Amino acid sequence: MPGMDGLEVLRTLKSDPQKARIPVIILTTTEDPREVRRCYELGCSVYITKPVSSDRFMDAIKRLGLLTSEREWRVKANPDAYVLIVEDDASTAELEERALRRMGCEVAIVDNLEGAFQAIQENPPAVVVLDFNLGNAPAWPILEAGATAIPPIPVIMVTAMGDERVASEAIQRGASGYVIKTGEFVVRLSQAVENAIRVSRAERELQQMKEWQ
Repeated sequence: MPGMDGLEVLRTLKSDPQKARIPVIILTTTEDPREVRRCYELGCSVYITKPVSSDRFMDAIKRLGLLTSEREWRVKANPDAYVLIVEDDASTAELEERALRRMGCEVAIVDNLEGAFQAIQENPPAVVVLDFNLGNAPAWPILEAGATAIPPIPVIMVTAMGDERVASEAIQRGASGYVIKTGEFVVRLSQAVENAIRVSRAERELQQMKEWQ
């Protein structure tokens, strides 16, 4: 595209509140896992590599219809929408759970790192929502557990207002995103989880492709 590539178009659309809900299908020649993840992180709905048959393209359109017809701002209920909340403040955990269940997510809650590790091992979630302040225990091991899982599990870090430095370090350590507890917390958390579910779906599809090769 002259002057602007597809990723830039996607980024521009998703950063505009009036256009952010428009479904976007990425049609490209690369199967580079980094590009696939990047597109889903930016908010694309479906990623297709060329050459593509008309049947495959129509399947993508039908899939997109399934994702959008049942909800405008909700994630279609499926295994990809299982979210683990790691939060030791009961009121915050309840707020997060309500927001995610409204999106159609299945939700589990644990209030400590030991419980989080056990939950990830026994029933790996699509996404982890992780509070940075879990008593005196550092949250970084959960980020590492998500990054080293097969396929990787996106981890969204939740921080208190004024913890921007922590949020920045979380991104450097591999967090898929962070949400600061402000007045728009629920909206931003919902957006971050929806994007992370797309990334999780992409990771699973990439893992299946590797297994088929």
